[in-house]
Order: sequence, then C-alpha cells, then structure tokens
Amino acid sequence: MALPAPVFPAAEFDGREQSTANDGGVDTTLAQGLDYNSLSTEVVAMQQALRAGVVKAFWNDTGAQLDAGDLVFISGWNVANLLPIVTKADAVISADFVPLMAQFVVIADVANGAAGNMAKEHTVTALDTSAFSTEGDPVYLSGTAGEFSPTAQNPANEDSLDRNVRQRVGVVLVVNAATGIIHFDVEEIDLLETARIEGWDDAAPSVAAGVAITLQSQIVDKFGIPILGRYQVFFSLSGGGLEWDDSAAGSITVTENTAVRAGTVGADIAEIYYTGSGGDISLDFDKAAAGTGWARISGPDGAVKTSFLTWT
Repeated sequence: MALPAPVFPAAEFDGREQSTANDGGVDTTLAQGLDYNSLSTEVVAMQQALRAGVVKAFWNDTGAQLDAGDLVFISGWNVANLLPIVTKADAVISADFVPLMAQFVVIADVANGAAGNMAKEHTVTALDTSAFSTEGDPVYLSGTAGEFSPTAQNPANEDSLDRNVRQRVGVVLVVNAATGIIHFDVEEIDLLETARIEGWDDAAPSVAAGVAITLQSQIVDKFGIPILGRYQVFFSLSGGGLEWDDSAAGSITVTENTAVRAGTVGADIAEIYYTGSGGDISLDFDKAAAGTGWARISGPDGAVKTSFLTWT
C-alpha cells in the first residue's frame, strides 16, 4: 500500500532530525551509519520524494477537489501560502482561448483550499484506465479539462480558428476500472507542431504514357502515430506539360475533401491541400505522352520530399 503523499515544503532538512515522537530530543544530529527506528516526518517525506521523482507543492484554489491523475499547469501564485496555484490543462480550444499544455500531474487527491503535490514524472495508482486497450498504450491530454485519454487529439477544422493540442503525457501500466496505473511523464511538446511526413515515394516510378502514377504519404507525430483529420500540406508540381488525372475523383485525388480542395493545377504552381481522415495523402498523376516531371511535398515539419515521374 502506498504511503500518503507528503506536502512540500513542510520544513527545511539540513541533515538534522527536525522532530521525533520518542527517540530523543529535537534537533539531534543523525549519525551516519546508525539505524533509527523512527525518523521525522520531514525525512520520510524526502525519502518518498526521492523514490517518486521531483515533487512540487501547489495550492488548490480551483473551487473543487483535484484528483490524483489530474493534469494541470501553473497559472498564478497564492500569496498567503507562498505556493503556486494551478488550472486544469485542456487539449481543445474553447471560445477562442488557446489551451495551455499540461505541465504537471497531481499525485494525490487535494481538497479545495489545501496544499498538495504535483510532479512532471510520477506513477499514479487506483485510476480508471478501462478506456485503454493494452498495457503500454500511450496516454494523452484529453479534450476534457484536466483528464487523460487513450486517444490522441487531432487537428481542428482547418476552416475555423480552432486550435487543438496533441500532448503525450505518459504510458498506461495496468488496465483496470478501479486499480489502473499510469506512469506519467509530462512532456511539454505539441505533437501537432512537430508532425512529419512519412512514406512519400523517393524512387523514380516509370509507367507507360497515359497510365496514372500514384504517390502516397501520411502525416504522423514524432512517435509515428497517424494524425487523423485534415492537416495542411503544400504541393509544388512541375514538368513539361503534365496532364493531371481526369478521373471522377478530381484532377488530384486527396483522400478526403477532394471536391473542395482538388482542382486545376498547372506546371510550376503551388497549391494547398489537406490530408484525409487517416492522415493520408494520395495523389494521382497522368500524362498522355512520354515525358517527365516531378512532385514535391512540404509538410508541417518543414521537410521537403521530391519524387520524379517518368512516362515512357
């Protein structure tokens, strides 16, 4: 059974015993190598902190209890208690407010109007992790304030001013509705900002004239997890008189939103398109006569990938 989490700072520890119940006077020097049956509260608290990782104290003035596993960020200072105050983190925008990512996880329940502990890295027990599939699954900041989720947050609709945050905050160790365990390791990185292109063709495909060449790619986060929903990418298309596919899917086939985004594209013109529901990009190119061209993609990570197209 885990010991109750201590609240810091309780007292300064300078290598001397601050207080004891029955083992001598106050401020007795702790001799190295001796076995003490009863250590002061402060010493026990520091031992716990060393085992659990760096623990930071805060004051809860949110108006309600904060539970173990709640994800928060520092949002102010409580002058009376000389402690920072916190707000629940939220991965989804609300009323044009840009959400702030989680900085800490609350490690034990904290009543309103009381001090508690939070940490950037901590293993929290007795959680409901029944929404997860398997031990080892990543844990993300939820679109519900303060909560964690098995689902990575995806981009908002590109036609609005919405802004979401995709933040990985840990890994689930035990899947259970009552005794679940998560190891939190709160990293302040927005994975939507660090997205990258994966799977773009590097080889030079060659087909007969009049046959379509299909190039496929996908937008993924730094962990290789596909970013679902639309995501802005740029294509530069060039080549002597390339003729684009005239199929019913459109001149350029994009997995989703084709009717809106795909249209007439000429040589040396850059166009903006969006990925489909699976983060996929699929483009079809067709040239009636023999010739060459190239297609270049520039994704959210700033990387540029080019494929050369050849019709024989």
